[in-house]
Amino acid sequence: MGSQRAPAPPHEHALADLEAGALALAREAGGVIAGAFGKAVAVVYKDAQTAREGRPPAAAVSEVDRHVEELLRQRIAERFPGHGVIGEEIDTGAAEPEWLWVLDPVDGTTNFVNGLPIVASSIGLLWRGEPLVGAVWCASTHRLAPGTYHARRGGPLGFEGAPLEPLRNRDVLRRLAGLPGRDAGPRRSVDPRVLGSAASECAYVAAGLLRFSILHRASIWDVAGGVALVRAAGLPVLERTEAGWRPFERFTGEPLRRWRGTLVLGEPDELPER
Repeated sequence: MGSQRAPAPPHEHALADLEAGALALAREAGGVIAGAFGKAVAVVYKDAQTAREGRPPAAAVSEVDRHVEELLRQRIAERFPGHGVIGEEIDTGAAEPEWLWVLDPVDGTTNFVNGLPIVASSIGLLWRGEPLVGAVWCASTHRLAPGTYHARRGGPLGFEGAPLEPLRNRDVLRRLAGLPGRDAGPRRSVDPRVLGSAASECAYVAAGLLRFSILHRASIWDVAGGVALVRAAGLPVLERTEAGWRPFERFTGEPLRRWRGTLVLGEPDELPER
């Protein structure tokens, strides 16, 4: 009996159609978020138990988070039957097929419920764990207005349906970087920022607004959409492993929704030791 042939990777024209689908989904999600922004919404905390342990809860979830995820799941089921879905807020326990949409319906919920307009909705499409398509709607963009960054493997970085050339201003000597609070020590080449939205940081690195971002213990929905954007911008994505830092290739593990990892997106002067 002959050996089985590995599945062929998706064709470019198929990815272009999938990118257009991801863009439409992100725009719809962004419209819901924008419509609810600045209004009183119901909020619960996934880590409410910590309040009874003397620590303040921090993992906010609003009614908009769940509504957006339910809407996106419905749209994906209608347009892409046979594809699977991983979402931050809803765990159906369903199988994870080769084609898998990964959703962070409202990334930066704490910002959102406090009225701070650094909020995103992230949509990534994986094939056998590899991010092939990404679309990230951001409440604030390089246009000083909401919009969606998007990309596919082998294609250019896009913004609202048109190619986007990342910002590169040679006169700026100290650029910005997304850094966790514990990494925001003295650095000579960048000014650190903690934005509260990993998906926004991914999009901003791709667009050239941040030089790089370090994301510690990110969840798969934080970065599945953004990795495709950063790659399309021609920038590296590195993953920390037990053997050290290496180029990120794909998400691994069973189930994938449990993936956690530390990534560097962009070009830091030096890689963190931890």
